Order: sequence, then structure tokens, then C-alpha cells
Amino acid sequence: WADHQTQAACVAEATCVWTSSLTCAIQRCAKYLTENCCTTDVGCQWDLQASMCKEKYCSKTYPTAATKTQCDADSKCLWDTARDLCITRDCKLLDKCACRSSPDCYWDDKKSSCTEIHVAKCPTMDVV
Repeated sequence: WADHQTQAACVAEATCVWTSSLTCAIQRCAKYLTENCCTTDVGCQWDLQASMCKEKYCSKTYPTAATKTQCDADSKCLWDTARDLCITRDCKLLDKCACRSSPDCYWDDKKSSCTEIHVAKCPTMDVV
């Protein structure tokens, strides 16, 4: 990857990324060669089709503390101050107030817990 001198050559390589300093660098998650190692990093996810580790949307889109405000403004993301990283918003971790204000989450009063809207709205199905 260090040999890539142009942006086109760099981005053509699946494990590389073109940086703001106009250099080619290895993607943050490309260092993980197995699914088990990949999924231990909160900012990474295993791509089954490509059989490689890739950055999750939030950590890739908002990579630095300078993008914290944009990260928090994105309904899919949340800034994790402990890790200093933008992570995917997990409805299960939200309290009642935050859950109700999140467009992707649903507060279940019976369970006193927050779930993703697409999971919460699925009807049950009886098999006869």
C-alpha cells in the first residue's frame, strides 16, 4: 500500500484509504485477518462477502474528535467518550428519554427497555 502514489491506485486497493494529507494508508480495520479478531474492535465489522474486516459506518464517517458534533447529530451514531470513537448507536443502551427521542429506537413500557424500531414493530407469527 505504501507504493500507491495516486488516489486512484490507492482506493482501488480494498485495504487502503486515501488520507486528508494526500497519502495512501492502510484502513484501520484491515489489520484484522479473522472475523474473531475483527469483531473485538467496536469500530470494525466483518464483511462476509469480501472475507475481510472493514470499518463501520460511524467510525469511518466521523473518524476524529473534531467530528464529535456531527457524530452525535447523526441518528445512527453516538460519540463514545471512553473510547474517543464514533460508534453505532445501540438502542439497548439508551435510557427512556434518549430512546424516545431517537428516530431508530422504540421504548417498550412492558419490558422497560429500548429496542430498534424495525425489531419492535415486527408482528408475531403463528404457524398452523
